[in-house]
Amino acid sequence: MKAVFILGFALSGYVIYSTQVPDLFDCSFACLEESRCQSFNFQPVPGHLHLCELNNETMVTKPENYQPQTNMTYYDTVKVGNHIKSDQKYYRGYS
Repeated sequence: MKAVFILGFALSGYVIYSTQVPDLFDCSFACLEESRCQSFNFQPVPGHLHLCELNNETMVTKPENYQPQTNMTYYDTVKVGNHIKSDQKYYRGYS
C-alpha cells in the first residue's frame, strides 16, 4: 500500500478522534485500529507527547478542507496524482 505524507498541511473539520501519542507509529496504529479512520494529521511537539488527529475523510474526498497548517503533517493512503498541486511539498512511502 502506498502512503503519502504532506508537510505543512492538515485536513480540518473531519477529526473523529484527537489524542496525544509518544510517536508517529502510535498515531498511524491508532488510525489502523479505528475503522472510520481514512487519514490523519500529526503534529510533533518536541519534548512532549505529540498531537494525533484521526479523520473520517481524505484530501481527495474533501479538498476544500485540506489546508496549510504550520507544524502539521497530513498522512493518507491515496495515490499521488493531479489533486496535489505541484508547488506543495509531498513524499511517497510504503507501509
